[in-house]
Amino acid sequence: MKHIVFFFILNVYAYTTFAQPIDALRSNVQTVWGSEYEEPTNASIKKIVATEGGGFYALRERQGGLLSSTTATKPIIEFYNSKMTLVRHQELDLDYKGKTRFLKDVIMIQRRLWLLSYFYNEKHAKTYLFAQEIDKTTLKLMKDVIKIGEQDETNRNRTDVFTTALSPDSSKIVVFNQQPNAKQEGFSLAVYNADFTEIWSKNAKLPYKKSNFGVENYQIDNNGNVYLLGIIYTEGSNRLEKHGKATYQYDIVAYRRDSIQAEPKEYKIDLKDRFVSELSFKITNQGELLCAGFFSEKGAKSIKGSCFFKINPTTSGMTTINTREFDVDFMTANLSEKSKQKAKQAVANNDRANEPELFDYSIDHLIPRSDGGVIMVAEQYYIDERLRNTYANNWGNPYYSVFNSAFNSPYSNFYDPYNRSNSNNRPDYYFNYNDIIVINIRPDGEIAWSARIPKRQMSVNDGGINSSYAMSVVADKLYFIYNDDPKNLNAKQQKLNVETPDKYSVVTLAEVNKEGQVHREPLFQNKDKGIVVRPKIGRQVGKRDMTIYGESGRRYRFGVLSFE
Repeated sequence: MKHIVFFFILNVYAYTTFAQPIDALRSNVQTVWGSEYEEPTNASIKKIVATEGGGFYALRERQGGLLSSTTATKPIIEFYNSKMTLVRHQELDLDYKGKTRFLKDVIMIQRRLWLLSYFYNEKHAKTYLFAQEIDKTTLKLMKDVIKIGEQDETNRNRTDVFTTALSPDSSKIVVFNQQPNAKQEGFSLAVYNADFTEIWSKNAKLPYKKSNFGVENYQIDNNGNVYLLGIIYTEGSNRLEKHGKATYQYDIVAYRRDSIQAEPKEYKIDLKDRFVSELSFKITNQGELLCAGFFSEKGAKSIKGSCFFKINPTTSGMTTINTREFDVDFMTANLSEKSKQKAKQAVANNDRANEPELFDYSIDHLIPRSDGGVIMVAEQYYIDERLRNTYANNWGNPYYSVFNSAFNSPYSNFYDPYNRSNSNNRPDYYFNYNDIIVINIRPDGEIAWSARIPKRQMSVNDGGINSSYAMSVVADKLYFIYNDDPKNLNAKQQKLNVETPDKYSVVTLAEVNKEGQVHREPLFQNKDKGIVVRPKIGRQVGKRDMTIYGESGRRYRFGVLSFE
């Protein structure tokens, strides 16, 4: 569950970071950079689609220009070889019978590359989802257009109403068609194989009203069985607790291929007097569901420990939910010495109101252990909305002259370009990406160890484009890459500097070994490479290799980190 924190400020302020010379690099990590390229006009990278033959496919989107007649973007597919050389690229035309299609995604299924797009048919008031194969030798679209989804809806805003999910082995894909006008949470789902031949489909309903149920995650296993993770709300989605008790409950709903006509199987997660504040699940190669998350004793937005359980969908068996509290030292790692002692005293006195808890952590990864346990990776993430009064600071406010000249109004001192209830408040959004935590959970639910990677990243009105991290699993170690202030690598420094990831940031490597020990050190400074690394684009492309991406203006380059 994501959270937004609100503030009110009157003035614009800025801050700068200071960078010191940093030497690369640790002995067991090798960094190799590819050539520098220029990004196509009005285009931005979206993701690395898939890897193949030591190389990889990347997806960019080109926005329509000011004179364009449509707001639709056009996808650009690129293929880079193992040396990160751009071998070929192709912009794809999404016209369909003289009309415009809209990009949904580009995916790889069983070594075949596919474009997914949706199309609004005004005449019939329907929205269609299409799959079209991409020829990997030319990166051009092949002729056959396959309809894989259909939705009865006016959809005049051309919004995407379809949801898809790939199986762990990428052999199957499920497509959900939303039915927003149904009195209950009705929808249809269809499961396809690698050439988009339908395997099975179902018109389904959840046994809850739409207003009382929210879907958090969709997954499909290698056999084509489908699972939904959702939240049941008893007091409405805006009410998470009442009289100190949770008014919501996590629920996993299973739609199985071997029982299409049967009612779905439900697995409700109930911790009785505790709040489940975050939950995720992973399908193993054996078809078992590993479920892990956080719990709290104070509310729906904090965490005190981990919860873990397993589901065997074949036997409908669900193991007892195990909850384990985090160690007090782990919980208080970022507190001052005075606050640490106060928190530890509260724990010793069983003073629940003052016991420490963590806030705003979102689960990013569940990594199954070979023995049936799981490793959980989460990051602290939240958004501040800070309202700035543009009128109160007109003199010297850079936005004041812009609004004056742009709108040429005799009442420009009172002009509100955002029309926020006739006020002069302009919202700024501060994107905060802070500590990463790694929780190693044994098969019985006990915590083997917990590790914390300290970082503080904040940026304004950019979606956190250069924040967060990239991760690779190499043998029995986890590696994390992120932008940081070089001063934060000083082990003696207790309070972290807030870093706005930019050209002055140092790209930092954090290693977590099998004992849960954390080692951090600098790799390189962004300014020395002439780019700013965007960790969210990074991806593991081999057993020991991670691709990273950086850009500056329209210039960009890929690099590969190789771990011994």
